[in-house]
Order: sequence, then structure tokens, then C-alpha cells
Amino acid sequence: MKYFISPSMKMKPGENFTSLQQELLFPKATSEVINSLQALNDQQRQNLWACSDRVAQEANEWTHQLSIDAPGSPAILTYQGIQYQAMAPDLMTEEQLERLADRLRIVSGLYGLVAPFVQIQPYRLEMKASLSVQARPDLYHFWGQRLYEKLFEDHDVVLNLASKEYSRAISPYLQTDDHLITIELLTDKHGKLTQPSTAVKQARGFFVRDLVERNVTTIEAVKDFSVAGYQFETELSSSTVFKFIRNGEK
Repeated sequence: MKYFISPSMKMKPGENFTSLQQELLFPKATSEVINSLQALNDQQRQNLWACSDRVAQEANEWTHQLSIDAPGSPAILTYQGIQYQAMAPDLMTEEQLERLADRLRIVSGLYGLVAPFVQIQPYRLEMKASLSVQARPDLYHFWGQRLYEKLFEDHDVVLNLASKEYSRAISPYLQTDDHLITIELLTDKHGKLTQPSTAVKQARGFFVRDLVERNVTTIEAVKDFSVAGYQFETELSSSTVFKFIRNGEK
């Protein structure tokens, strides 16, 4: 079983606490993306990012330093958004970290697909960015087939815990015999099912942590997730979409 998640915009080098190391999955393709991004001037990149001057200044500094040969820190520690805080890899045992390394992948606009203990650098590049690379019009067209083939190369069950922006890179390539299960984490507020952004990001982190802690390897065991009040909803779920619902504030 494998599972994939989105990256986070919030990034900074993290302090390593494990000897686990992994290699880039797509070094050549990553270099091509870096070259395309670095070929733009600072203003063109800011337009691509659609961000403030302050954010663009830091992101441009990051971009100038990008190289697959430059030192970095493990991806699971470099991404520091809500999802990653909830995952709390620094509290995992060595055995749990090894499971995380084997089963979790992070979809990235820059790196394509990242294993948790690959050394990466801070960057700014969303998958939806209209960056042309190697005559491909955008990152979805550049990365999509590669990501799909890598995730399903072992014909495993794959859990989708990513946002639509990132899962979109993979879904067009799915074949009828692939087993992808999308995990939806919902809040029932006064009878209406919603997906509050912060709550969903946090819950995705909890979900990954739970999968690793319980050493989940079967579809039935996935349904037993019950952290933070979430419960599997049989009637609303299907073989390809598992819905977990919690009660919101009254």
C-alpha cells in the first residue's frame, strides 16, 4: 500500500533526526524544471507565482539557489505546513519512520514525486503554475505520466490524500485495473457536510500518522481511522472514495 499527499507552501530547512536517506526519483526531470524556472527573470517568476513582493523576494532567492546537487534537508521536515505538523514525524519510532519512507510520497511541482527522506531545498512552485517545461505547456502535462507510472509500478493499492490540485496530475492516467482510493475528510455542521481547509489539512496529517502507527496494509484497516472524531461512513463511501465524517461545532 502506498499513499500520496500534497506539499506545503510553508517551507524551511529542517533539522534531521534520523539516518534514513532516499534519492530523488526524477533527477533529470527535476533539473529540467529548475532550468525552466531559473530561465525566467524575477518579475516573470512573481507573475507565475501570483504573490506579493515580500513573498516573491524570498522565493526568488530560493530559486537562484536551486540545484539537485545542492545540500538540503529531508522533505518530510522541510515542508512545514499544518498537515506536516499534524503528522509529527519527529515523534515517530525508527520503525514507523521506515514505514513512512517506504509508503508515503509527496506530489511536487518541482520534484514530481518526493519520498520523505529525500534531501530537498525550499522552493515555490505549485503544480497548477503555468510553467512550460520541455515543450510541455504546464506541469500537469510534464509530470503526469511519470507520477502515475511511479505510484502504480508495483500494482499496489494507492491512497489519495492530496488536494485536487495535486491529485489532478495523476487521475487522467488511471487504468481500469488500478486501485486508487480517495480519502475525503468531512465535517458535519448542522447537517451540512463541509471541508474546512485547516481541518482537512490537519486531518490528512493525522491520517498518515495513523496509517504508519497501526501499520495499515489492508483496505479494511484503512476504514478504522478514528482520530479527532472522524469515523468511516459506510453509506456515503464507495470502493474508490472513502468518506470519514466528524461532528462540527453545534
